Amino acid sequence: MRCTHRHVAAKGQEGLMKVSDTIGLVLKSKGENSVLSIAPEQSVYEAIKKMAEHNIGALLVMSNNRLVGILSERDYARKCVLMAALPERRWSTRS
Repeated sequence: MRCTHRHVAAKGQEGLMKVSDTIGLVLKSKGENSVLSIAPEQSVYEAIKKMAEHNIGALLVMSNNRLVGILSERDYARKCVLMAALPERRWSTRS
């Protein structure tokens, strides 16, 4: 079985990314400024909105030009599902 993932090549032509491709090659195919980040002080809403606007599933969390974390849609989705499963009184900010 051959495992590939479709992506848009640097020249705007559709291509296939192979599992054996290097990370450098994958990033190069994305073009300039395609690896996006957010600061720790920004809200989760801002992060989710940015991911939706750019059709991406994760953001690097950067502070003083240092990687301090990664926030993914999966992180947020999992938290939402778990929070929804709890009775409201356990996670609401209301008294």
